[in-house]
Amino acid sequence: AEWLSDARQYAWNAFLNDLPPLLTACDTCIAAGVGPAAFWHLRKADRFIDTATGESELEEFEWSPGHPILHPEFLRLAAEVLEAALACEPGLREQEDARAWVGDWNTRFAAVLQEPAFRHLTQ
Repeated sequence: AEWLSDARQYAWNAFLNDLPPLLTACDTCIAAGVGPAAFWHLRKADRFIDTATGESELEEFEWSPGHPILHPEFLRLAAEVLEAALACEPGLREQEDARAWVGDWNTRFAAVLQEPAFRHLTQ
């Protein structure tokens, strides 16, 4: 959907390294019914994960399993919004029509899913 591409680009450009306004903007979009609420919860999870792994701090750094988690306190926040996304769309991890904006769940959210406390969120 066109809104998806526009929304993703807008969120990235407007709030690249600014977490609080991004969270507010996502919540505003959820309240206004702009696309699926789960999409916005996943955007929040992405930003929490970027903060936890240091991707938002270190230029050209892309976290992968095995790298340290610089700010682990943000993983719980990411897990909470992943749970909110699943509450909005219970079959989200398996829905073929959501693949375009969810991607590979276990890869996208690997930083959270590697933690034993959050393994219940894996597919």
